[in-house]
Order: sequence, then C-alpha cells, then structure tokens
Amino acid sequence: MDAYQAYLVIYLNAHMNVVSPELFVLAVMCHLYDYPQNHTLNLFLLGLLTVAMSLSIGISSSMALRTSLDLTTMVVVSLTGYTYWAAKKGMDFHFLGPLLFTSLLVLNFFGFIQIRYSTF
Repeated sequence: MDAYQAYLVIYLNAHMNVVSPELFVLAVMCHLYDYPQNHTLNLFLLGLLTVAMSLSIGISSSMALRTSLDLTTMVVVSLTGYTYWAAKKGMDFHFLGPLLFTSLLVLNFFGFIQIRYSTF
C-alpha cells in the first residue's frame, strides 16, 4: 500500500462516522419516494428515517461538544497549573480582578453572537 492509499484509508475511517448517517438518511428518503402508497412499509420507513436523522444529529453535536470539552479542560488545567506555580513564587494576582471581569464579559458577548448567528 502506498502513501496515498494509506492516507485515503485514514481519511475515510475518520469521516465515515459523519458521512454514513447522511447516506443512510438519503437512502431511506429515496425508498420513501418509491413507496408512497404502501401503508405499513411507509410507516416503517418513516420510523427508520426518524432514527437515522436522530443518529446523524447526535453524532454531529457530540463532535462539537467533545471539541468544546477538550478546549475548556486544556484552559482550566493550564491556568490552574500556572496559578499554583506562580503562587509558590510569591506572585499576587489581585490586580487582575477588573481585567478578568472584562475578559469574561467579552467572551460571553462573543459566545452569544456565535450562538445567534451560527451557520449550522
């Protein structure tokens, strides 16, 4: 296997958990289009479509949740470590109170903007 094939295998393995639910939803929708008058099959396919769409939405939102969880953990651990290290050296952080408050307000403001005007 050459380098291109290895890259393709890694790429497909990493992205199939996102692509496969959408392909499954598309396949179910095509079958729904083919059998609009068959009552029992139509109900089964609609149930299958509901499950497939919920899996697709769950996978995509869990990826965003995992990313935000990882970033938050990294920031908290690094800032806590720095604070313990600086406290052992005798540094004082009382002068940073207004800066911390202002920074949190700015981060919340931009977070609300991202929520309000998100593209997905």
